[in-house]
Amino acid sequence: MSYFKKVLLGLFFTALLGVSGPTPFVHFGFAEDQSRSAQTIEQVVYITKTGHKYHRAGCRYLRYSAIPVEKSKAQEMYGACKVCRP
Repeated sequence: MSYFKKVLLGLFFTALLGVSGPTPFVHFGFAEDQSRSAQTIEQVVYITKTGHKYHRAGCRYLRYSAIPVEKSKAQEMYGACKVCRP
């Protein structure tokens, strides 16, 4: 997958879930997201394209891909990362 496609995919998921977070290779931080409550931020975790764990924003395992998902949905299909402990 090309760099351009990965960035577009990341932007798509960001728009779909209405949150900003790490996208493949690029992080877009929007001012309006900083005003969100801590509870909303806690509910969003990230999965990778090939992994079997879910992660917090900033985890070292999100280096190449990060797909934002709701934590409750991630818990159904993935295990928690033991490094970032989401």
